[in-house]
Amino acid sequence: MRVNLNTENRISIKRLTDADLSRSTTTNQTHIGLSDKSLTFMGNNKRARTAILVHKNSWFAETCDIGKITRKDGRHDAPKISMGNRNKENLVKRIREIASTNRHAHYMLWFAADTGTPVFWVIRKGSADYKKLKDIVNFNDVNDKICTFGNDDREFKLITDIIETI
Repeated sequence: MRVNLNTENRISIKRLTDADLSRSTTTNQTHIGLSDKSLTFMGNNKRARTAILVHKNSWFAETCDIGKITRKDGRHDAPKISMGNRNKENLVKRIREIASTNRHAHYMLWFAADTGTPVFWVIRKGSADYKKLKDIVNFNDVNDKICTFGNDDREFKLITDIIETI
């Protein structure tokens, strides 16, 4: 599927943590944290929208609650995608279902399409998608932090070329 990136021209990737995937015994986290360096045009207020989920060369439209994390002091931090209504199908629930099929590490790459629609690509370590990206993305760096690539980064162009093939 051909997708054009939003004028923001940023792609972020992170390793999904046990808390993100609801595997942690020490937290009941209801969201997946994102980077404040991408999806910056979305603003601070949480709102429901449609997002695209990519997994194993398939594209799915999913409901997504997305907005900035608001701290007790009123400060806004990086955005997050939230569970929203736990009884309905949604992006976070679907990502967790994908990752629950095995205990391998999972990564999430995200960006905005030119329509403003957020796109989230879930990648299992060792999968065909992972192998497409492993020579471009230093997954050791991604294990410890969120990496964001912009227009001026070599990785950006290489990743966008791969996105066009999925």
